[in-house]
Amino acid sequence: MAGKTQKLLLGIVGGLVGLAFIGAPMIGLVSSLLNPVAAPAVAGKGEDGGVLQKQASGYEIVLKREPSNLNALLGLAEIRRKQGRVQDTIALLKQAQQSSPDPSLTMNIAQLYQQTGQPILALAEYDAVLRAVPDYAPALLGKAITLKIAGQIKPAQELYLKALEKAPKEFKPQITQAFESVPVPAPAPPAPASVPPAPALPKK
Repeated sequence: MAGKTQKLLLGIVGGLVGLAFIGAPMIGLVSSLLNPVAAPAVAGKGEDGGVLQKQASGYEIVLKREPSNLNALLGLAEIRRKQGRVQDTIALLKQAQQSSPDPSLTMNIAQLYQQTGQPILALAEYDAVLRAVPDYAPALLGKAITLKIAGQIKPAQELYLKALEKAPKEFKPQITQAFESVPVPAPAPPAPASVPPAPALPKK
């Protein structure tokens, strides 16, 4: 389970390998968070698309016989991610969660939500991870960045500092780079001043 989940996570966050905390590689997560709104890769047409579809059909056959087969669920989720079918990917990961409540699956879902501009849903998934593993640095960092993008600077800074505290020494520079590379959103322009009503004309 852990190996298959890690392989899927590596696909989602760009294929970089790092230290695994609970099945989710830190470097991959940090690299993904450096570009939090990047869309998942979309497989092109032609041979690659045909190969992916053939693989997907094999997993679908397995899932008809064994709807809870984790290898098939995660394998099909990875194919759907490559095809750019984000909602299908998330649905498959959530189905896998029912059989194996692994926090790394929840991190996958949070990353997909964050990468596709759905911050409220991403925050809910990060919170779910942190309820299970309160000091999990990748989830702390992911939530911090999501809050920073939303303009909630103070809580974002607090979570970033906690992520920095909990992370292994060799990953602290990447965490700092990931957080500091996210620009602070510009403040909303002030509301236009209300125009006083014109004085009433004198009665004749």
